[in-house]
Amino acid sequence: MSRATRPSREPQSGFTLLEVLVALALLAAAMAALGSLASAGRRANRAEIERVELAQVARRLVNELTERNFTGGSTGAADGYAWRIDVEPMVAVAPPSEQSSPLDAFRKPLTAGQQATWVPYRVNLRVTGPTGVSAEIVTVRLGKAAL
Repeated sequence: MSRATRPSREPQSGFTLLEVLVALALLAAAMAALGSLASAGRRANRAEIERVELAQVARRLVNELTERNFTGGSTGAADGYAWRIDVEPMVAVAPPSEQSSPLDAFRKPLTAGQQATWVPYRVNLRVTGPTGVSAEIVTVRLGKAAL
């Protein structure tokens, strides 16, 4: 009598359904992480471009507005950027007489009838961009003295 034998099952190559689902889940998680990184990169790039444009507008405004040789405050808008500038002459504070500065040897006092032709002015410029981002520049510029 012959005994019935099962046909031998050889392992077949390929992936099980569970392995495929795990691989797809890992791929989806990696794609989501890459997408959020790309989005953050675009936002950072946009913010940097706006910051550079803001600095360029501020530099141009400082150059244009200080050429006018005025003191006091002024406001305006240019290219969608709102600005406020304050210009005031800097006051020199003389050191107390008992203290001496290393620069004393190079200072020449003005004689009677002489006036300084150039005066340092403190320039404070605040620029606000179209999206509300703002920057403030404080600098010193030389200007003609008011005679």
